Amino acid sequence: MTNWIKHIETILDNTMEVDPYINEHKHHLKETNPRKAKDEKWIQDMHNQKFISWFHHRVGGQLCMNMNAVIDIVKWLAQGALKGVMKYSCYVVDGYRYHTKAQDNERAVQNSGVYLVASTMPVSSAKDKNPIVSNMKFYGVIEEIWELNYDQFQVPLFKCAWVENEKGIKYDDDTALTMVNLNRRGYRKDEFVMATHVSQVFYVDNLENDGCSIVLLMPNRVYVHGDELEDAVLEHQSFTNGLLPVEEFKYELGEGDAKYIRTDCEGIWVTNF
Repeated sequence: MTNWIKHIETILDNTMEVDPYINEHKHHLKETNPRKAKDEKWIQDMHNQKFISWFHHRVGGQLCMNMNAVIDIVKWLAQGALKGVMKYSCYVVDGYRYHTKAQDNERAVQNSGVYLVASTMPVSSAKDKNPIVSNMKFYGVIEEIWELNYDQFQVPLFKCAWVENEKGIKYDDDTALTMVNLNRRGYRKDEFVMATHVSQVFYVDNLENDGCSIVLLMPNRVYVHGDELEDAVLEHQSFTNGLLPVEEFKYELGEGDAKYIRTDCEGIWVTNF
């Protein structure tokens, strides 16, 4: 269940249409907990714990008053994903074909390296109540590829093994190269990322520095036929396009969820988290 919650958190936190609800929820936490209102770390921790449930009931309340008060994508997200996911070994997003590391190990082409720039709130100590939000670069490899089904759209997520930033990443000023030690793993509580938010990179062994790999940006490539790859751009269809309206908002999903299992693609249906 922890993995399932992490999936949902990742999607909600990175969907622009949900931002007003995130801001409202944090404001609500500050108003109802005035003694903690200036403790940004506490607010963020409580937001992470309670937002999914609060968001579900907040949108449900809005729809009880007026079914047209909420845009369709928010309705579908608040109703929740089906309690099961498809698991893949490869996936094409925005012109790039991604593999899991296990799939890469069986092939000559490397497609599991990823790079991410994300806003973080680093905490220097337990007493640091007001950490500063800043952008950080992360490098890693894809371990698993999951696809969540919201009935009207699917959202791909990557579960990644991220390199620990402090000791796992080095920058060479002379060559302008970035080197990473893929064995120095960190951020185990934040492994999931939306597939559309990463860039693809290629790791080359550094013969002069044992254990380190040189990071190279990948050319834009797309899967065409069989195992062939060509230079091209594949437009990733946003899940906000072509949504059907939500005629009835359900607070809980029933046993009929299984009818949404996809049969038109290879994958593993996973229901245990």
